[in-house]
Amino acid sequence: MSASDDEDALLQSLEDETENDPSLAHLREARIQALATELARAKAQRNDGYGSYNQIKDEKSLMETITSTKNCIVHFYKPDFNRCRIMDGHLDTLAGVHLEARFLRIDVEHAPFLVIKLGVKVLPCVIAFVGGVSVHRGWGLRDWGSIQIILRLESWRRNWLVLGFWRG
Repeated sequence: MSASDDEDALLQSLEDETENDPSLAHLREARIQALATELARAKAQRNDGYGSYNQIKDEKSLMETITSTKNCIVHFYKPDFNRCRIMDGHLDTLAGVHLEARFLRIDVEHAPFLVIKLGVKVLPCVIAFVGGVSVHRGWGLRDWGSIQIILRLESWRRNWLVLGFWRG
């Protein structure tokens, strides 16, 4: 009898014991229900545009989305600017991982009012909104390489945890 056979037999005996224990069955059912609820919430959020990095065409739509969404991250970009394309790639990656916020982008030429109102002067500019209010911003890549951009975005995420923006 090999070591893997012993492990399999041990796991099977533990499973048999737990299946007959009513208190563990109750915990298992509660966990299954919690997972089903979480999956339904995630599916509803994906249907509402969470989990993807979306282009907004005009500033009116952007303002409506920002004010109607609890957590929003907006990238103000210019399509022909290479550093904005780099930031787009990283935000696209983060959007798929973090369903608790909407990730959006808008061409600065299509949002002149917001560019002036929010003081966007350096591109790329990424602004986090909570309940329609700007809570954090970052602009330019400075001397950052790709790894430093991701680390910076993740450090923002940690800061947003403190603000209650991310649930961790």
